[in-house]
Amino acid sequence: MSEEANQIVQINSSEFSWNKKDGVFHFDGAPALLFWDNAFKIFLSTIMEISGPDASNAVFETTGFRMGLLVNDYYQNRFTIEEVIKKYSEIYSSAGWGNVTITSLYKY
Repeated sequence: MSEEANQIVQINSSEFSWNKKDGVFHFDGAPALLFWDNAFKIFLSTIMEISGPDASNAVFETTGFRMGLLVNDYYQNRFTIEEVIKKYSEIYSSAGWGNVTITSLYKY
C-alpha cells in the first residue's frame, strides 16, 4: 500500500486511516465502516418493526454480547484492562459515540 493511497488522521490516541486506492477505512488498525446516525437509526428501527420488540431485544442483546467479545479480542494483547478503561472515553468520543466516563470496574 503506497503512502499516496493512504490518508491518516490521529485523534487523541485513535488512528483513522483510509486507503483511497482500495476504498478501505480503518479505525485503530482494524477495518471499519462509517454510518450516518440516521442511517443506523433506520437500520435498527427496521429490525424492530419487522421482528417485533421481543425478537428485536434478543437480537440486540446477543449482538451486544458478541460485539463485547470482538472488542475484547481486539484489545486483549494490546493493552491491560486498566489501560483500556482509561482510554475508553477517548476511544468512544474519537469514534463519534459520545462522551463516556467509567466510574468503576468489577473483575470477575
